[in-house]
Amino acid sequence: MKKHLTFGIISLMFLTVSWKVASEILENIGLQEKTAKDYILQNVVGDFTNKPVDAEQEDFGGAENTLDQQLKSFKVPRLSMLPQIIAGDKAGITKDVCAYIKQYIESKDFAVAYANKREAAKPTTEPYRMDASAIASLKANLKDAEAGLGKMKSAKMPTSTLQQMEAGIASLKKTIAEQGDPTPNKTKWNKMYPVNPADAVKARLQEYITLANTVDFNAATTPSGRRKKFDNAAFEKKSLKWKAIYRAGKEVNGVATSFCKDWLNQGVKIGQYAMDNELTEKNINAPAAKSNDNESPKKEAPTVKKGLLNKLKSITKIP
Repeated sequence: MKKHLTFGIISLMFLTVSWKVASEILENIGLQEKTAKDYILQNVVGDFTNKPVDAEQEDFGGAENTLDQQLKSFKVPRLSMLPQIIAGDKAGITKDVCAYIKQYIESKDFAVAYANKREAAKPTTEPYRMDASAIASLKANLKDAEAGLGKMKSAKMPTSTLQQMEAGIASLKKTIAEQGDPTPNKTKWNKMYPVNPADAVKARLQEYITLANTVDFNAATTPSGRRKKFDNAAFEKKSLKWKAIYRAGKEVNGVATSFCKDWLNQGVKIGQYAMDNELTEKNINAPAAKSNDNESPKKEAPTVKKGLLNKLKSITKIP
């Protein structure tokens, strides 16, 4: 249990954008300050890929919920000396950790690092966009699928079949909505990297507060090999962030939640640096890398698979 608590506390520190005030603590637990700051920045924006925000091929079935996808947006470093550090006053350590991260995030160094990372993540391509006739065909398929779903419910088809149909309809709706945006990668980039870094920080703080309110700190676990599993199967499927909050425990989260609420009430004050002339002109509004105007932009493959449409058509056939 101690091992899981150890991991949970440090996970929570980075999840809530929190780290130790005294730089010597970083040294004591075997973590360089640069590494700590890198993790803070990447966890704030939710991007550990260090690549342009070019949308990846969607995998029907919720690829964003896989462990691989989660690790692209949330990670914690390896800390060899952490058990010795957290064996003492966990609440006190949490306060100091939160204070350190707040101090760094509201510094000019963070604003500059954020602006540079934002520019490096700027999309270089946009995915294939369907023409009007293709979108009209999708909408017609959606209408047919929804009508078929109604008939299936009236015919009292098996729940598993209805769920499969509903998932397909949801995917069609998502695709149609996405096709309405001519530059979805740019939209995603602006959402992940708003011009003012304070907006990204506030979103992450609010995300933590909201998620922490859903955690059952009394949830039972059972040893399973070298780790523990939740007795409640639904909890076992929860995200890495949810589990990190759980492992940190109620005491630590009580302190961290209070700190985050106070920070939001006071206001995230990165703007005093992000809006100065030097940062605005040299970083935030830095021009994109030069490209050959005669070179055609690279097109990505369509995100809609024919197999999905055919599958929907076959499901809607009521005997």
